[in-house]
Amino acid sequence: MLMFCLGIQNLVFAQNIQQDKIDVQKVLKRYSEVTSCETSFDDNEFSLKDIFLVNKDEDDTAYYVYWRADFGCRGGSGTTGFYISEVGHYSDPTFLVRNNAAFGEEVEQIISSGFITKVSQVNKNHFVIFTAKHDEDDSPNFPSLLYEYVVKRESNYDTWDVVSSRLIKKQ
Repeated sequence: MLMFCLGIQNLVFAQNIQQDKIDVQKVLKRYSEVTSCETSFDDNEFSLKDIFLVNKDEDDTAYYVYWRADFGCRGGSGTTGFYISEVGHYSDPTFLVRNNAAFGEEVEQIISSGFITKVSQVNKNHFVIFTAKHDEDDSPNFPSLLYEYVVKRESNYDTWDVVSSRLIKKQ
């Protein structure tokens, strides 16, 4: 009987996360419509797999969302970039976009977030991010170095750190 109850509890939790992800997507899509153009939502490139749960409890629920946009609709060459936004809620169940630098400004500067190609979540405190960076002779819009960054934190409310980086290839 205990196993049955635990199974039901896990199923309900998974369904709640799935509904949360749908709600998070709607909130970020509306946000993107008033702040940017050329988004991954416009091109149907966005998937619920691009939403990562990092915290869920009564007082604080947070998801990180990987997406593409041209903030401010500048429309120039190289104005579209990739972002990892934090969307969450506190005790009120309404999701809000908290920021567009979910891992913090220091990590964003290290990983060159504008050229992120892939985000993978190992667990709620451990991510692997692939991003392109510029070599000496690269033009501004075409970085040729592909890096893998491992980003971790000790617990929910600690700051994120880049714990390792490695050059994957030169394109």
